[in-house]
Amino acid sequence: MEKQLHLNLLSSRPPMPGGLQSGSKMRMGPGRKRDFSPVPWSQYFETMEDIEVKNDNGKDISFLFTNKLLFVFSSCSTSNAPSWIVSDLLFITHHEMESQAPTMLLVSKLNKSCCSTTVTITCIFVLSAWNLSYLYKGSLVVTSAAFSTLTFSHTFRIYSSGSYGPVLLLLHGGGHSALSWAVFTAVICTRINCRVVAVDLRGHGDTKVKNCEDLSAETMAKDVGKVVEALYGENAPPIVMIGHSMGGAIAVHTAAANHVPSLLGLCVIDVVEGTAMDALNSMQNFLRSRPKTFKSVENAIEWSVKSGQIRNIESARVSMVGQVKKCEEPMSSPGVSKCIGEGIIEEEEEEEEEGESNHKRKKEDDTEVITAILFTWRIELAKTEKYWDGWFRGLSALFLSCPVPKLLLLAGVDRLDKELTIGQMQGKFQMQVLPQCGHAVHEDAPEKVAEALATFMVRHKFTEAKENFQCVFPAC
Repeated sequence: MEKQLHLNLLSSRPPMPGGLQSGSKMRMGPGRKRDFSPVPWSQYFETMEDIEVKNDNGKDISFLFTNKLLFVFSSCSTSNAPSWIVSDLLFITHHEMESQAPTMLLVSKLNKSCCSTTVTITCIFVLSAWNLSYLYKGSLVVTSAAFSTLTFSHTFRIYSSGSYGPVLLLLHGGGHSALSWAVFTAVICTRINCRVVAVDLRGHGDTKVKNCEDLSAETMAKDVGKVVEALYGENAPPIVMIGHSMGGAIAVHTAAANHVPSLLGLCVIDVVEGTAMDALNSMQNFLRSRPKTFKSVENAIEWSVKSGQIRNIESARVSMVGQVKKCEEPMSSPGVSKCIGEGIIEEEEEEEEEGESNHKRKKEDDTEVITAILFTWRIELAKTEKYWDGWFRGLSALFLSCPVPKLLLLAGVDRLDKELTIGQMQGKFQMQVLPQCGHAVHEDAPEKVAEALATFMVRHKFTEAKENFQCVFPAC
């Protein structure tokens, strides 16, 4: 059996029959048809907003528009004279911009006046994954050009609840979004006095950043710190950071680098260095086995539940909305229908009636796929492979070194590696196993996770329990 993965994609327990094996089908038993329609975030969170965060280097970005070219400049200076680095070049044709990114243009001087702008270009290179090619050298004189300057900023989508108490900063796993914490948020707010802030990380959900492909642990950890700073300034409230899978790794990196100075505690859910590193080799195989597109959000929700990715249908109905998006262009290939509902066989109460309509439904599907608006994954996880090692390597030691109370929640004791086993025996962190869960522990068992976290926080006197919640302190 393949090793289980810790990128928020595979179940942390052995696959259910017909669950995650490639090419297998899960047959649902007879019974009432389940509702796979999406549920809005507002049923679980109180507010949603986009938080603006300035770009890393803080430099101004300048745009030079001509009738055919758009130059994007980032200012810098040398000892001799001001100079400009063109960080991107977009060709404008028929009012459409076709990106040549990633592109780097080196510009020695930029002179501008009321009537014209002269750009002296010493060399232009196009940097791609395959080669570095020389394009142009010379001077470009532009008349009647539009020149403007702005400071580029990122926007991070956050969902929040609660008005007082310590802040629970929630970081989701790879491929998911802040909506994966929706059901958990509704539960935890009934257990303890707290505020909840769930963040769409870089490249995920509805967060917009300049370089959404930079998913390095260092960059994402800095992002978390900047979001906290943008929210609270220098007077941040006490914060308990909670992360699942990839988000758990980022939480550890954030804590270790002290990007959140007001950090009270740290909770990591179902991510352990040893098993995660062992499983990375089979990650691409799993990603290739997933459907590439879905006919609808409902179809995506249905797949997530019946494939075992999310075992709690309530959570799937809100969480999957943040994982998929409309395809930019409708796909017209009839063969695409094979990957939309692959691995799913429905059995409803009227099985005989369904059998009679199968042939008709298949014909309708083949016709509709030509014009249907399909949905696909918001992030192509396969392209993030170069960052996987950096997320998890050295994670156990880093986790143990964080100087705050720590909680590790696992779906099974088999996930514990040697370093964490020793650390747990030495009392360096609290651990709790939540059996009968998939890898998405906080989605499959939100009440159990909320109870464990609430007990942890009350035990360390980070907050107070609400009247209807009775803490039961674990032995470890």
